[in-house]
Amino acid sequence: MNKFKLQLSVLMIIITLLTSCVSKKKFVNTENERLSCIERELLLNEQKTALNKQIEFLKKKIRLLEDDTTSLYAQIRDFENKVKEYDMMITSNLSEKEKLNLQLKKKNDDLREREKKIIELDSISKKQTDILKDVLSKINNALVSFKKDELSVKMKDGRVYISLADKLLFPPGSSDLDERGKKAIGALAGVINEQPSLDIMIIGHTDSIPIKTNCFKDNWDLSVSRANSVVRILTENYKVKPLQIVSAGKSEFSPVAKNETKEGRALNRRIEIVILPKLDELYNLIQKKENIKEKSR
Repeated sequence: MNKFKLQLSVLMIIITLLTSCVSKKKFVNTENERLSCIERELLLNEQKTALNKQIEFLKKKIRLLEDDTTSLYAQIRDFENKVKEYDMMITSNLSEKEKLNLQLKKKNDDLREREKKIIELDSISKKQTDILKDVLSKINNALVSFKKDELSVKMKDGRVYISLADKLLFPPGSSDLDERGKKAIGALAGVINEQPSLDIMIIGHTDSIPIKTNCFKDNWDLSVSRANSVVRILTENYKVKPLQIVSAGKSEFSPVAKNETKEGRALNRRIEIVILPKLDELYNLIQKKENIKEKSR
């Protein structure tokens, strides 16, 4: 029994010693871990402080960049607005330039068309003038046997004027052509028939002394009747085309001399034959140009 107690005591001592050794070692390890944690905490705090400073630096940098970006955006918008204004100005200028170019082109086209038209008109006018000059020459040759106080022939304003005194054509107070009158009209008819492109105006004139007979009510009646007599001779006897001829009477209201004298009244009593080019060709040319102009609008 004593032996057992002794062994138990020894065992208790050993256990106490072992327990005491384990706790001390654990304590040392724990303390080391604590110190390590403190060091690690200090290191982490230092890192945190450094990171916080870096974050603040980066935030400031971001704010600066944001400010710069805002400024740049403003500059970009200003630049874009200026570019738009410049583009609009260029577009506007180009548009005006194009308008001016179009107007200039139209004016040049109109000018060329007008020049072409003038050339064509000049060509037609020259051709007609040449025809009239030829007619004038032939009429002078055809009427060469008649006296100067019986007729006159001249060219004026693109027309040939033939003035035939009444004493060559009619007995006093009559509208019936005598033989010399018919001969003179026949000579003219030969020239007229060679030129169907000409128009003929037959105009009767009287002096200012009133006439009133069984045949004629007044000078109007006499002037018209004499003009019509010439027309009938031309169309019936010499086959001049009626469509070429216009007949009229002007009584005493288109004198070539004063009616106060015998000589003046003799000059005023006349048949005037006006030969002029047909205006159809000129009219057709003008009408053609007008139609082209209307279509181009």
